[in-house]
Amino acid sequence: ACQVGALVERERAGQTNRQLRRQRELILESIGEGIHGIDIEGNITFENRAAATKLGRSAAELLGMPAHATMHHTRPDGTPYPIEECPIHATMLDGVVRVVGDDVFWRKDGSSFNVSYTSTPMRDEQDRIVGTVVSFRDTSKRVRAEAALQTAEDKLVGIMQSIDNVVWSLTYPDMDVIYMSPATERMYGRPAQDFLDKRSLWLEVILPEDRHHVTGNLDELFATGSFTFTYRIRRADGEVRWLEDRATTVRDTAGNIIRIDGVASDITERKRYEAQIEYLANYDALTGLPNRNLFTDRMQQMVARSARTRE
Repeated sequence: ACQVGALVERERAGQTNRQLRRQRELILESIGEGIHGIDIEGNITFENRAAATKLGRSAAELLGMPAHATMHHTRPDGTPYPIEECPIHATMLDGVVRVVGDDVFWRKDGSSFNVSYTSTPMRDEQDRIVGTVVSFRDTSKRVRAEAALQTAEDKLVGIMQSIDNVVWSLTYPDMDVIYMSPATERMYGRPAQDFLDKRSLWLEVILPEDRHHVTGNLDELFATGSFTFTYRIRRADGEVRWLEDRATTVRDTAGNIIRIDGVASDITERKRYEAQIEYLANYDALTGLPNRNLFTDRMQQMVARSARTRE
Protein backbone atom coordinates (compact mmCIF):
# COMPACT_ATOMS: atom_id res chain seq x y z
CA ALA A 1 0.00 0.00 0.00
CA CYS A 2 2.83 2.35 0.87
CA GLN A 3 4.52 1.65 -2.44
CA VAL A 4 1.29 2.25 -4.31
CA GLY A 5 0.78 5.52 -2.43
CA ALA A 6 4.31 6.62 -3.26
CA LEU A 7 3.80 5.80 -6.92
CA VAL A 8 0.56 7.79 -6.96
CA GLU A 9 2.29 10.78 -5.35
CA ARG A 10 5.16 10.62 -7.84
CA GLU A 11 2.67 10.45 -10.68
CA ARG A 12 0.81 13.44 -9.34
CA ALA A 13 4.05 15.34 -8.86
CA GLY A 14 5.14 14.44 -12.37
CA GLN A 15 1.81 15.53 -13.79
CA THR A 16 2.05 18.80 -11.88
CA ASN A 17 5.56 19.40 -13.17
CA ARG A 18 4.44 18.65 -16.71
CA GLN A 19 1.55 21.10 -16.33
CA LEU A 20 3.86 23.80 -14.99
CA ARG A 21 6.34 23.19 -17.77
CA ARG A 22 3.55 23.39 -20.35
CA GLN A 23 2.31 26.63 -18.81
CA ARG A 24 5.78 28.11 -18.98
CA GLU A 25 6.06 27.06 -22.60
CA LEU A 26 2.69 28.64 -23.42
CA ILE A 27 3.72 31.86 -21.71
CA LEU A 28 7.01 31.98 -23.60
CA GLU A 29 5.25 31.32 -26.91
CA SER A 30 2.64 34.02 -26.31
CA ILE A 31 5.12 36.77 -25.49
CA GLY A 32 5.78 39.18 -28.35
CA GLU A 33 9.40 39.70 -27.37
CA GLY A 34 12.04 37.28 -28.50
CA ILE A 35 13.40 35.10 -25.69
CA HIS A 36 16.17 32.57 -25.80
CA GLY A 37 18.20 30.77 -23.18
CA ILE A 38 21.93 30.16 -23.46
CA ASP A 39 23.84 27.61 -21.39
CA ILE A 40 27.21 28.17 -19.77
CA GLU A 41 28.92 26.90 -22.94
CA GLY A 42 27.23 29.63 -24.98
CA ASN A 43 24.82 27.32 -26.79
CA ILE A 44 21.10 28.00 -27.25
CA THR A 45 18.96 25.81 -24.96
CA PHE A 46 15.51 27.23 -25.66
CA GLU A 47 13.94 29.67 -28.09
CA ASN A 48 10.39 31.00 -28.20
CA ARG A 49 8.48 31.40 -31.44
CA ALA A 50 8.95 35.18 -31.61
CA ALA A 51 12.74 34.87 -31.33
CA ALA A 52 12.97 32.11 -33.93
CA THR A 53 10.77 34.03 -36.36
CA LYS A 54 12.78 37.22 -36.02
CA LEU A 55 16.01 35.27 -36.57
CA GLY A 56 14.65 33.59 -39.68
CA ARG A 57 15.00 30.06 -38.31
CA SER A 58 12.91 27.41 -36.57
CA ALA A 59 13.20 26.90 -32.83
CA ALA A 60 14.30 23.30 -33.41
CA GLU A 61 17.06 24.45 -35.74
CA LEU A 62 18.39 26.94 -33.21
CA LEU A 63 18.64 24.52 -30.29
CA GLY A 64 22.27 23.63 -29.59
CA MET A 65 23.70 26.31 -31.91
CA PRO A 66 26.34 28.71 -30.53
CA ALA A 67 24.36 31.88 -29.77
CA HIS A 68 27.03 34.49 -30.44
CA ALA A 69 28.26 32.95 -33.68
CA THR A 70 24.67 32.49 -34.88
CA MET A 71 23.11 35.91 -34.29
CA HIS A 72 25.58 38.35 -32.71
CA HIS A 73 28.81 37.84 -34.61
CA THR A 74 29.01 41.22 -36.35
CA ARG A 75 28.61 44.81 -35.22
CA PRO A 76 26.14 47.27 -36.83
CA ASP A 77 29.00 48.76 -38.89
CA GLY A 78 29.87 45.34 -40.34
CA THR A 79 33.06 44.74 -38.37
CA PRO A 80 33.52 41.47 -36.44
CA TYR A 81 32.12 41.38 -32.90
CA PRO A 82 34.48 39.37 -30.66
CA ILE A 83 32.61 37.31 -28.09
CA GLU A 84 34.92 38.69 -25.40
CA GLU A 85 33.34 42.12 -25.95
CA CYS A 86 29.75 40.85 -26.05
CA PRO A 87 27.51 42.08 -23.15
CA ILE A 88 25.57 38.80 -23.20
CA HIS A 89 28.76 36.82 -22.74
CA ALA A 90 29.85 39.23 -19.98
CA THR A 91 26.61 38.57 -18.06
CA MET A 92 27.39 34.87 -18.18
CA LEU A 93 30.78 35.55 -16.61
CA ASP A 94 29.93 38.06 -13.88
CA GLY A 95 26.18 37.64 -13.33
CA VAL A 96 25.41 41.32 -13.90
CA VAL A 97 22.14 42.13 -15.67
CA ARG A 98 22.79 44.25 -18.75
CA VAL A 99 20.39 46.35 -20.83
CA VAL A 100 21.47 47.33 -24.34
CA GLY A 101 19.31 49.78 -26.24
CA ASP A 102 20.96 49.91 -29.66
CA ASP A 103 22.42 46.81 -31.28
CA VAL A 104 21.73 44.37 -34.11
CA PHE A 105 21.07 40.63 -34.36
CA TRP A 106 21.64 38.66 -37.56
CA ARG A 107 19.22 36.43 -39.45
CA LYS A 108 19.92 33.18 -41.23
CA ASP A 109 19.87 34.91 -44.63
CA GLY A 110 22.67 37.28 -43.59
CA SER A 111 20.48 40.34 -43.02
CA SER A 112 20.36 42.16 -39.70
CA PHE A 113 17.69 43.96 -37.66
CA ASN A 114 17.90 46.51 -34.87
CA VAL A 115 17.29 45.29 -31.35
CA SER A 116 17.21 46.36 -27.75
CA TYR A 117 17.78 43.55 -25.29
CA THR A 118 18.24 42.55 -21.66
CA SER A 119 20.69 39.86 -20.63
CA THR A 120 19.89 38.20 -17.28
CA PRO A 121 21.94 35.41 -15.63
CA MET A 122 20.39 31.98 -14.94
CA ARG A 123 21.41 30.39 -11.63
CA ASP A 124 20.96 26.92 -10.16
CA GLU A 125 19.95 25.96 -6.62
CA GLN A 126 23.50 26.65 -5.39
CA ASP A 127 23.34 30.16 -6.94
CA ARG A 128 25.91 29.21 -9.57
CA ILE A 129 25.62 30.84 -12.99
CA VAL A 130 24.52 28.20 -15.47
CA GLY A 131 23.68 30.43 -18.40
CA THR A 132 21.79 33.56 -19.39
CA VAL A 133 18.35 34.50 -20.63
CA VAL A 134 18.14 37.13 -23.35
CA SER A 135 14.89 38.95 -24.04
CA PHE A 136 14.90 41.24 -27.05
CA ARG A 137 12.61 43.31 -29.21
CA ASP A 138 12.90 44.38 -32.80
CA THR A 139 13.42 48.16 -32.87
CA SER A 140 13.91 48.48 -36.62
CA LYS A 141 10.75 50.57 -37.13
CA ARG A 142 11.73 52.97 -34.36
CA VAL A 143 15.28 53.28 -35.70
CA ARG A 144 14.00 53.97 -39.22
CA ALA A 145 11.53 56.55 -37.88
CA GLU A 146 14.29 58.26 -35.89
CA ALA A 147 16.56 58.28 -38.94
CA ALA A 148 13.79 59.77 -41.07
CA LEU A 149 13.11 62.40 -38.42
CA GLN A 150 16.80 63.27 -38.21
CA THR A 151 16.98 63.58 -42.00
CA ALA A 152 13.97 65.90 -42.00
CA GLU A 153 15.50 67.98 -39.20
CA ASP A 154 18.80 68.21 -41.08
CA LYS A 155 16.97 69.39 -44.20
CA LEU A 156 15.05 71.96 -42.17
CA VAL A 157 18.25 73.26 -40.60
CA GLY A 158 19.81 73.51 -44.04
CA ILE A 159 16.83 75.47 -45.33
CA MET A 160 16.83 77.77 -42.32
CA GLN A 161 20.55 78.45 -42.72
CA SER A 162 20.13 79.33 -46.39
CA ILE A 163 17.40 81.97 -46.01
CA ASP A 164 18.06 85.58 -45.00
CA ASN A 165 14.78 86.04 -43.14
CA VAL A 166 14.52 85.25 -39.44
CA VAL A 167 11.95 82.64 -38.49
CA TRP A 168 10.91 82.99 -34.86
CA SER A 169 8.45 81.60 -32.33
CA LEU A 170 7.06 82.98 -29.05
CA THR A 171 5.12 81.31 -26.27
CA TYR A 172 1.66 82.56 -25.40
CA PRO A 173 0.66 84.32 -23.21
CA ASP A 174 4.16 84.87 -21.75
CA MET A 175 5.57 86.04 -25.10
CA ASP A 176 8.94 84.38 -24.42
CA VAL A 177 11.23 83.44 -27.31
CA ILE A 178 11.49 79.69 -27.88
CA TYR A 179 13.08 79.70 -31.35
CA MET A 180 15.12 82.04 -33.56
CA SER A 181 16.53 80.78 -36.86
CA PRO A 182 20.24 80.98 -37.82
CA ALA A 183 19.72 84.23 -39.79
CA THR A 184 19.26 86.00 -36.44
CA GLU A 185 22.94 86.85 -36.16
CA ARG A 186 23.06 88.38 -39.63
CA MET A 187 19.98 90.52 -39.02
CA TYR A 188 20.33 91.47 -35.34
CA GLY A 189 24.09 91.24 -34.95
CA ARG A 190 23.48 88.85 -32.06
CA PRO A 191 23.44 85.05 -31.85
CA ALA A 192 20.05 83.40 -31.53
CA GLN A 193 21.08 82.08 -28.11
CA ASP A 194 21.00 85.65 -26.73
CA PHE A 195 17.26 85.77 -27.39
CA LEU A 196 16.75 82.39 -25.72
CA ASP A 197 18.77 83.39 -22.68
CA LYS A 198 16.97 86.74 -22.32
CA ARG A 199 13.52 86.10 -23.68
CA SER A 200 12.33 89.72 -23.60
CA LEU A 201 15.30 90.84 -25.71
CA TRP A 202 13.19 90.71 -28.89
CA LEU A 203 11.18 93.71 -27.58
CA GLU A 204 14.13 95.54 -26.06
CA VAL A 205 16.02 95.78 -29.38
CA ILE A 206 13.07 97.59 -30.99
CA LEU A 207 13.56 101.37 -30.92
CA PRO A 208 11.51 102.86 -28.04
CA GLU A 209 9.54 105.11 -30.41
CA ASP A 210 8.48 102.05 -32.47
CA ARG A 211 7.57 99.63 -29.68
CA HIS A 212 4.02 100.96 -29.45
CA HIS A 213 3.43 99.81 -33.04
CA VAL A 214 4.11 96.26 -31.86
CA THR A 215 2.48 96.25 -28.43
CA GLY A 216 -0.42 98.42 -29.59
CA ASN A 217 -1.38 96.00 -32.36
CA LEU A 218 -1.14 92.70 -30.48
CA ASP A 219 -4.89 92.68 -29.83
CA GLU A 220 -5.52 92.80 -33.58
CA LEU A 221 -3.05 89.94 -34.07
CA PHE A 222 -4.85 87.85 -31.45
CA ALA A 223 -8.27 88.68 -32.91
CA THR A 224 -7.50 88.17 -36.61
CA GLY A 225 -4.77 85.54 -36.36
CA SER A 226 -2.18 87.50 -38.35
CA PHE A 227 -0.63 90.93 -38.54
CA THR A 228 2.35 92.58 -40.24
CA PHE A 229 4.44 94.84 -38.05
CA THR A 230 6.93 97.39 -39.34
CA TYR A 231 9.51 98.78 -36.94
CA ARG A 232 13.16 99.63 -36.43
CA ILE A 233 15.69 97.70 -34.37
CA ARG A 234 19.09 98.60 -33.03
CA ARG A 235 21.68 95.93 -33.76
CA ALA A 236 24.35 94.97 -31.24
CA ASP A 237 26.83 97.18 -33.17
CA GLY A 238 24.49 100.19 -32.89
CA GLU A 239 23.26 100.17 -36.49
CA VAL A 240 19.54 100.81 -36.97
CA ARG A 241 17.65 98.54 -39.37
CA TRP A 242 14.04 98.45 -40.58
CA LEU A 243 12.16 95.17 -40.23
CA GLU A 244 8.88 93.90 -41.61
CA ASP A 245 7.53 91.18 -39.33
CA ARG A 246 4.68 88.89 -40.42
CA ALA A 247 3.22 87.21 -37.33
CA THR A 248 0.65 84.41 -37.11
CA THR A 249 -1.08 82.84 -34.12
CA VAL A 250 -1.06 79.07 -33.65
CA ARG A 251 -4.07 77.53 -31.90
CA ASP A 252 -4.84 74.16 -30.33
CA THR A 253 -7.81 71.98 -31.23
CA ALA A 254 -9.98 73.97 -28.79
CA GLY A 255 -9.16 77.20 -30.59
CA ASN A 256 -6.89 78.60 -27.87
CA ILE A 257 -3.72 80.44 -28.84
CA ILE A 258 -0.69 78.41 -27.79
CA ARG A 259 2.10 80.04 -29.79
CA ILE A 260 2.95 82.93 -32.08
CA ASP A 261 5.15 82.27 -35.11
CA GLY A 262 6.58 84.80 -37.48
CA VAL A 263 9.02 85.72 -40.22
CA ALA A 264 11.05 88.93 -39.99
CA SER A 265 12.53 90.51 -43.12
CA ASP A 266 15.11 93.29 -43.31
CA ILE A 267 13.52 96.08 -45.39
CA THR A 268 16.13 98.76 -44.68
CA GLU A 269 17.10 99.14 -48.34
CA ARG A 270 13.45 99.36 -49.38
CA LYS A 271 12.86 102.12 -46.83
CA ARG A 272 15.86 104.00 -48.19
CA TYR A 273 14.53 103.77 -51.74
CA GLU A 274 11.10 104.93 -50.60
CA ALA A 275 12.64 107.90 -48.78
CA GLN A 276 14.72 108.75 -51.83
CA ILE A 277 11.69 108.59 -54.13
CA GLU A 278 9.71 110.80 -51.76
CA TYR A 279 12.57 113.28 -51.62
CA LEU A 280 12.89 113.43 -55.42
CA ALA A 281 9.13 113.90 -55.71
CA ASN A 282 9.19 116.95 -53.46
CA TYR A 283 12.65 118.50 -53.87
CA ASP A 284 14.69 119.61 -56.85
CA ALA A 285 17.49 117.14 -57.48
CA LEU A 286 20.01 119.90 -58.38
CA THR A 287 19.24 122.67 -55.93
CA GLY A 288 17.67 120.70 -53.11
CA LEU A 289 14.91 123.29 -52.90
CA PRO A 290 11.25 122.34 -52.46
CA ASN A 291 9.47 121.89 -55.79
CA ARG A 292 5.90 122.51 -56.88
CA ASN A 293 4.67 119.15 -55.54
CA LEU A 294 5.81 119.98 -52.02
CA PHE A 295 4.44 123.51 -52.27
CA THR A 296 1.04 122.19 -53.40
CA ASP A 297 1.01 119.60 -50.66
CA ARG A 298 1.80 122.16 -47.98
CA MET A 299 -0.86 124.53 -49.31
CA GLN A 300 -3.47 121.74 -49.21
CA GLN A 301 -2.53 120.98 -45.61
CA MET A 302 -2.86 124.67 -44.65
CA VAL A 303 -6.27 124.88 -46.31
CA ALA A 304 -7.45 121.77 -44.52
CA ARG A 305 -6.28 123.13 -41.13
CA SER A 306 -7.95 126.46 -41.81
CA ALA A 307 -11.22 124.74 -42.66
CA ARG A 308 -11.12 122.72 -39.43
CA THR A 309 -10.40 125.91 -37.43
CA ARG A 310 -13.46 127.73 -38.89
CA GLU A 311 -15.62 124.76 -37.98
